[in-house]
Amino acid sequence: MRYLITLLLLTTPLFAQTMDVTLEWDDDQAGVSYNIYSSTRSMGGDPTTGTLSASGITSTSTEITLPLRSNYFFVATAVNIQSGRESLPSNQVSINLRRPTSPTALGIRRVTIHE
Repeated sequence: MRYLITLLLLTTPLFAQTMDVTLEWDDDQAGVSYNIYSSTRSMGGDPTTGTLSASGITSTSTEITLPLRSNYFFVATAVNIQSGRESLPSNQVSINLRRPTSPTALGIRRVTIHE
């Protein structure tokens, strides 16, 4: 069984060194936990070429903090808690986490005129 994962990302402050990335997936089976693998290169369907970034997750989402320096690729797998057997990997998602060159999500809340 394959799992669809979605990547959520908030805006990046100009001087941030890291970014919190939230991964969510559409599966909630009893008796399984989930592993998240990440890499700065495409894993090409083989999660063992990446790094096990989170394991034993029992919900359908997790947050990972990563440095702002590279493209990152992610896959998830389900693990049967009793047997320890791991599923095939989910779809691969990617994100470019590089330091922004200018502020993002800037908004004006109020303008006051002083005489």
